[in-house]
Amino acid sequence: MDIKVQGAGIRAADVIAHQALHGGVVIGSRLIDPATVDLQYEGVTAEYNGHLEGSGTGSEVMGNPINPVVWLANKMAEFDDYLKAGEIIISGSVVTPVRVKPGSHINMTFTRLGSVGATFI
Repeated sequence: MDIKVQGAGIRAADVIAHQALHGGVVIGSRLIDPATVDLQYEGVTAEYNGHLEGSGTGSEVMGNPINPVVWLANKMAEFDDYLKAGEIIISGSVVTPVRVKPGSHINMTFTRLGSVGATFI
């Protein structure tokens, strides 16, 4: 974890709004039409250096990972702002963040979406 928000009076909303618990995101190369997968039932396992670190389903993200995206789009529209084609939106994580160290490897395997991994240098 790369905690970017620190100090007295920090609330959970501050951490979320500033994406304060991660310094980056690993994104796969395969695009999936979200209409073809029921994301609330999509499962994932997180392996860290070959050991199971966590698992979960999409339902752990506000009931369905699409729900935070819908909320964001509606909130932005209140300010006459809109999501744009090609933007990457992170709707939330179904597993607890893992603190990575140089030389460590993480692999995320999804039920139907495939897998993605990274080695940190």
